[in-house]
Amino acid sequence: MSGGLAPALAAHLELAETKALPGARIRYSVVNDGPVPIMLGEHYSLEHLSDRGWEGLPTLMFHLVGYYLPEGARHELDLRVPEGAHPGRYRIRKRLDADRDPRPGSEWLRGHKIEPIELTGAFDVVRAG
Repeated sequence: MSGGLAPALAAHLELAETKALPGARIRYSVVNDGPVPIMLGEHYSLEHLSDRGWEGLPTLMFHLVGYYLPEGARHELDLRVPEGAHPGRYRIRKRLDADRDPRPGSEWLRGHKIEPIELTGAFDVVRAG
């Protein structure tokens, strides 16, 4: 990395579906758009849009696992829409951190403080029929 700027995470989230039924699974991808390798897990949070703004849903349990996402790579995961979800607008929130595992070629990352980022993606829960 040149130019004296500190490296930063750059990524985006792509949802395979923008509408889902309660209880459905939605595939999504995290794409690393920057030069910093990313470490991500299965954890995410869900929120529902109400009259008061975005409100968090109860926290789910996830497998404790880490995935390495190098520059330009994509990793597919899925989210589960809660069985009791009412129709309306929802969003996933996913936090990403820099991969700090010392890998060959990653020496340029040492000594830099790289802030985590959060990605979001919105979808609608609809009624069956």
